[in-house]
Amino acid sequence: MTPSTLKSFRAQAGLTQQQAASLFGVSLRCWKYWEAGERPIPAIAERLWQVLTLHGSGRNRVIDAALTVPVKSCR
Repeated sequence: MTPSTLKSFRAQAGLTQQQAASLFGVSLRCWKYWEAGERPIPAIAERLWQVLTLHGSGRNRVIDAALTVPVKSCR
């Protein structure tokens, strides 16, 4: 996944960078690095977007559950 694709997916989902970072369990700084192409985007990021797209009716439940997961640093 490219940084521009990640940014586009986030925008299409109507999420802020902070919301997307929380959803993925990473810091805002990490998310910004991904969108800027300054850090590699993990393959799991693309898979998560696929799950959110395929299970649109459960999207809010997935997001709400993910927001309770502790944030990890970007590597």
